[in-house]
Amino acid sequence: MSRLSWWEPSFGEKEATAVAEVVRSGYVNEGPQTARFTTQVSEFLGSRFAVATNSGTVALFLALRACGVGPGDEVLVPDLTFVATANAVVLAGAEPVCVDVREQDLNIDPDLVEQTVGPATKAIVPVHVNGRPADMVALRAIAAHYELGLIEDAAQALGSRDGGAALGSIGDAAAISLAPTKIITSGQGGLVITDDEAVYERVVRLKDHGRLKRSWNHHPEHGFNFKYSDVCAAIASEQMHRLDHRLRRAQQQFRFYEQELAGLPGIRFIETDFDAGHVPLWVDAVVDDAPGLIAHLAERGIDCRPFWPAIHTQPGYRSAGPCSVAARMAQHGVWFPSGAGKDEEDLARVSSAVRQFLERRAR
Repeated sequence: MSRLSWWEPSFGEKEATAVAEVVRSGYVNEGPQTARFTTQVSEFLGSRFAVATNSGTVALFLALRACGVGPGDEVLVPDLTFVATANAVVLAGAEPVCVDVREQDLNIDPDLVEQTVGPATKAIVPVHVNGRPADMVALRAIAAHYELGLIEDAAQALGSRDGGAALGSIGDAAAISLAPTKIITSGQGGLVITDDEAVYERVVRLKDHGRLKRSWNHHPEHGFNFKYSDVCAAIASEQMHRLDHRLRRAQQQFRFYEQELAGLPGIRFIETDFDAGHVPLWVDAVVDDAPGLIAHLAERGIDCRPFWPAIHTQPGYRSAGPCSVAARMAQHGVWFPSGAGKDEEDLARVSSAVRQFLERRAR
């Protein structure tokens, strides 16, 4: 039996044809295909502006800088997220301060955020962990009260909604990732989302050598080269046509696992409100013996992935408190195989192996 991967990107002939057309055009830099793609995204999210960049980490860095974050500032980030969230803060010249998360949704705890705000705090970066929304109502109130920036890390949340609002369209700005483990991917890439024209213009200048238009040879401020590519945009633009289908499929896969493994000892799934539009990008579960389950599945040719380690356990980062929830979830979290390329036979194979492990462990 072939090995079952945790996740892989899904491409087809339409993407290959779109890339070939860009190559034949002779224009592979950021250009018309990128403009088409960013328009698709902004219309889908209901945002005024979407700016493409060469990675999700860079997108978050640009959003932070465009919202005024810089040296001497502190930025509050959740302790349970991919390290890129904290790295982007460091790239902006500021210091990330890790705040513990809520057990029910793995997102940053607003009560602890308010307790952690200090004189150097400049912004809050909630991460919509695995497509589940952070409590943006509470966080917006805190940000408004203390005059802080609110920048969403929506790297894992393209297409997920909270009621009527698309995640990534709620804060001052947001960052989305187009890495290979995301629902839409171009290999690498990212997007800055904002409704604020001033933030949009700062992002454009920062990502293209300090100029607002590429035809200019005048560079009124310092900038860099974080442009996207029309080759990548052709891939991502083609995938946008299938985004709704992929979002539905992601919800169906989560429900499949949840139903197949319901009632078994030693496992629970994170509460997910599908009616509100929450879309888990990956299928996550909290398991009493996560390392044992991962080893059991590996022996049967099934790859799965543990949660990220808590950020404060990585060298060079600190937390505002004990962050006990993040540390515990990091030890017990597992992502099961999922994605556009997985069918029900694949999911049933995984579920059977998980059930075998849990039932054996309970005896």
